[in-house]
Amino acid sequence: MINPNNPEQPLTAETKKMLTKPNLKIALLSDIHANLHALERVLEDAGCRKADIFLNMGDSIGFGPNPNEVIELICKKNVLSVLGNFDVEVIEKKAKGKGEKGEALRFARKELTKSCEDSLRSFPLSIRFEVANKKLLATHGSPESIEEHIYHDTPTERLKTLASQAKADVIIVGHTHEQFHREVSGTIFVNPGSVGRPNDGNPQAAYAILSFNPIKVELIRVDYDVKKAANALRKKGLTESFSQMLLKGVSLEKILEEDKSKENQMAQYCTRMSDSISEISTNYWPDNGHFTQVSKLGLKLFDELQKLHNLGLNERCWLECAAILHDIGLSKDRRGHHKKSAELILNDTQLPFTSQERRIIASIARYHRKALPKQGHYTLLTLNRVTVKKVIMLSSFLRLADGLDYTHQTVVEDITINVGTKRITVECVSGKKSWLDEQAFYKKKDLFEKVFNKKLVLAWKQP
Repeated sequence: MINPNNPEQPLTAETKKMLTKPNLKIALLSDIHANLHALERVLEDAGCRKADIFLNMGDSIGFGPNPNEVIELICKKNVLSVLGNFDVEVIEKKAKGKGEKGEALRFARKELTKSCEDSLRSFPLSIRFEVANKKLLATHGSPESIEEHIYHDTPTERLKTLASQAKADVIIVGHTHEQFHREVSGTIFVNPGSVGRPNDGNPQAAYAILSFNPIKVELIRVDYDVKKAANALRKKGLTESFSQMLLKGVSLEKILEEDKSKENQMAQYCTRMSDSISEISTNYWPDNGHFTQVSKLGLKLFDELQKLHNLGLNERCWLECAAILHDIGLSKDRRGHHKKSAELILNDTQLPFTSQERRIIASIARYHRKALPKQGHYTLLTLNRVTVKKVIMLSSFLRLADGLDYTHQTVVEDITINVGTKRITVECVSGKKSWLDEQAFYKKKDLFEKVFNKKLVLAWKQP
C-alpha cells in the first residue's frame, strides 16, 4: 500500500552532491506508460544533451508492452521517480476498470514481476529538493492531488493557490500528457509531456530539460521507432487501439471515438473506400493491374460461393480491401512480403479502417501466400473465434485469386463455379491456358479445401 503519511522521499547523498554541480541540467520525464522504445530514445537524447539528473513524474507503466523493462531501466539509470495515478491503480489492485482501461490494468498486473512491483512501490508521491537557491517540487497530478489535471490554460487563480500551498519556485507535473511551461506569480509550472503516450497528434516522444542560472525550460520532441513499439503491443496480445494510439500520437479516447464513428460504414462506403485504398496501394507498389485482377477474381469467388460461406457485405469489403493491399509489402522486400504487407496495413495511418478492421484486413492479406493461419499469429491474437473463422475463409478466396494471376498477365477473363457434393470446379474463361497460373492455383487451394471440405478442380474454357 502507498503510505499517504510519508509521501516524499529523501534524496541520497550522491544525488544531493550532484545538485550542487555548476550548470546542472535535469532531464524531466513523465508518463512513460511501459513504452520501452520511447524511453530508451529519450534517455539517449538526454544523455547527448549532457543531462546530469533524470526526474520522472510518474505513470511509468500501463497501456504499454514492457512494464518490467521500463521499471528495470529507470532503476538502473537512477532516475528519480514519483508514482502516477495509473501506477497506484496497478499496485493497489483495487480499481477494476472497464473496456480498454480494464484491459491495460489486467495486463500490467499480470506482467509485472514481484521485484519490479516492489521497486514501483518504493516510489514516493512527490520529491522536493533545492537547486541554485530554487525550491523544486515534482509530483504527478498537482501538489494537491495525484488525480488533478494541470493544463497550459488552467485558470491563473488555481495555479496561484497551488503555488502558495506547494511553497516551491518550480512545480513539475505530468498526468495530462500536455507539454508546456508557464510562470504564474514567480512560480514556474512545467509539464514535460508524455514519453510513451503523446496525445497532441505528434507521435514523437516528449520530455524537457531544466537548467539554472538563469532558470531555463527546453521542451523537446524526439523520434523513436513507434512502429516497433506498436508491434510489441500486438505481440503481447493487446488491443489494436493501443497501437493506433502510439502511431497517431493521440489519446486512447480519440482512437475509440474515431473507431465508433467508422463503425458499420464499410459496406455502405466500400466503393469510395476501395478507390482511396487503391491509390495508397499504388503508391507502395505500382502493379495496379495485378491487384485489380486479384480483387475481381476474389470477389467473383465470394459471390459465386455465397451459399457456401453465408458471409455479408462487410466481409465482402474486407476481402476487396485485402486484395487491393495484399502485395504492398513488395515495396519493402520480396522475401516475406506477405508479412510486410500485413505490417504496412496495420501501421499506415492513412488507411480508413477502424482498429479492428485493420487487424482483420491485415490478417487476410498476410495469408495470400505461404503459411496457413494459426491462432498464435499476432494479427489474430485479439480476434474472437467467429472473426478468425471469417478471416480464414476470406484468406482462402484471396489465395485462389492470387494464384489465378500468378503471372500478373491477367490471363483469366472470367470464372464460373460449379458446386458439387464433394468437389467444386472453377472454370476459367481465357483465350489461352496458363500452366503457371494453374500450378499456382493448385498450390494455393490448400486452405480452401481445408475450410470447406470440398476438392477443388480447375478447368479452362475458351471465351
